[in-house]
Amino acid sequence: MDTDRIIHQQDFVDNTIHDAICNVAGGDVPWDIDVVGAVRDVIINWLEIQGIAHGTDIYPSVEE
Repeated sequence: MDTDRIIHQQDFVDNTIHDAICNVAGGDVPWDIDVVGAVRDVIINWLEIQGIAHGTDIYPSVEE
């Protein structure tokens, strides 16, 4: 996967999580990557435990 696609996927996941937090809160919540990252980690962990998906498929990393 090329870098642009990886960044697009990371942005999609992070924005989807932030949108979900806002929806649950019933309004706008300030962007906090630490919170988004913590929620992302829990979701990825659960998906891996359930055998649904591997973390790097959901949130790939850019190799340097």
